[in-house]
Amino acid sequence: MLGLRDSRLQVSLVTLLAFMLRIYQIGKDSFWLDETGVASVIFVNSFDEFIFLVRSHVASVPLDYVITWFIGQFTLNEGWLRLPSAIWGTLTLIVSYDLFCKLTDKRNALIGILLLALSPLLVKYSQELRFYSSLIFFYLLSTNLFLVALKSSRARDWTIFTLATIIGGYFHIFVPFSLVNGVLWLAFSGNKRNKSSIRSFTVSMIFILLGTLSAYYFFAGYNSRVAEPLSKYESLPNALGTGLGWLPITSSGAWTVYMWGAFCFILEAYGLIYLLHKKAHAPVSILLYSTIVQAGIVLSLAVIRGYFIVARHFIFLLPVFLLIGAIGFNALVEKISMKALANCKFPAQIVRSFGVGLLCIASLAALIPYYQGNKGMARETAIFLSQEWEEGEFIFFFPQPYSAVPYKYYLVEVMGHENMLPYMWHADIDTNIDTIINWSNERLFLIGSATPEQASRLSMNGFIAMDLQEVWIRPAQ
Repeated sequence: MLGLRDSRLQVSLVTLLAFMLRIYQIGKDSFWLDETGVASVIFVNSFDEFIFLVRSHVASVPLDYVITWFIGQFTLNEGWLRLPSAIWGTLTLIVSYDLFCKLTDKRNALIGILLLALSPLLVKYSQELRFYSSLIFFYLLSTNLFLVALKSSRARDWTIFTLATIIGGYFHIFVPFSLVNGVLWLAFSGNKRNKSSIRSFTVSMIFILLGTLSAYYFFAGYNSRVAEPLSKYESLPNALGTGLGWLPITSSGAWTVYMWGAFCFILEAYGLIYLLHKKAHAPVSILLYSTIVQAGIVLSLAVIRGYFIVARHFIFLLPVFLLIGAIGFNALVEKISMKALANCKFPAQIVRSFGVGLLCIASLAALIPYYQGNKGMARETAIFLSQEWEEGEFIFFFPQPYSAVPYKYYLVEVMGHENMLPYMWHADIDTNIDTIINWSNERLFLIGSATPEQASRLSMNGFIAMDLQEVWIRPAQ
């Protein structure tokens, strides 16, 4: 068993590792589309504008925007504005360790938070100006506080659980899904006959649901159907595979980016087999069953609301799967050390150290391409346009209608070039390329990713590709 001092040191080191991975190059890239949607709150001039902006984004609630607005009064630096996500992501490890210890033991909890620290997907979302890092933190905090209240049966603990969950629900509407964990734990554990716990939980659930409904009514529910569910952006297998950490976060062609997901899948599968065989009715197993139910709820809501399925919808469930992976890791360590290294003096420590080393290597293999890539070049392109553009010159953005949003954020809101707005147009390059080619005699800017065929045609018609990514210029004719 780990000693108290040793466990605290190890948890501190893992937490420090997580924080370093999350702040590394956090301000390197400019904001991309979804991030600029959050960052735009900095420039609202009234409370009504603030409410309108939050409501304009699908399933959004206000508290994350409040934090962004507050930081934005002091700085517009991308790193500082993303820093709260990195902090939420780091604090998640502390909450997770306490929760995992309640569900298993210190050894499984330590490996569990190590997997959280190294998870490329969790690192990525801890470096974005969006509300998914806070979602994971408050979801796990709510789940942990439920267990605290269930054990103590004190009104104070039930109140803290209720308030924390309601507050979390105003960071992300999915936080109250933690109630599903509570319902299943009460239904399938020894507490199902504890009338006091059931009564207290019922009261808490009523208040939480009222808070959630108010958040939905005033904010998250304002958007109408936006897509055909299960058919846009990502296939369901890809969304689940990426959201649960099994598929890579980058499109790098190197096979090494698949190592992390493969290791996690194998460990989680072994952990699931271990639990079903030995602890099918344990609280940690019930939590796993609960996550499957919650994934089904997420899919159902997407169909009802007409919202597309993407990996981030399932990211709040990832820590539970990583805990199952930690259980599988330690179970495999014990099995291998007993059979293959029985004659060694410290067989389990040798196997465990080797396994941790493999996990670190696999994580770095996935993180290095992520760090080397970029989320977008809107900031750099905006600087270029602000220096080159002259009154009367048109700027076309493609391929989607919202392709111009990140550039408008930097050019108009950050740099104050409102005079450029009338000349910034969206272009459907697939159908309007002839119109673009023949557009006036003035110098023309074209911003977007062209196919090889489109690039060839643009070049043949006098467009020059700049060194800056996805920028074309046609000189005045």
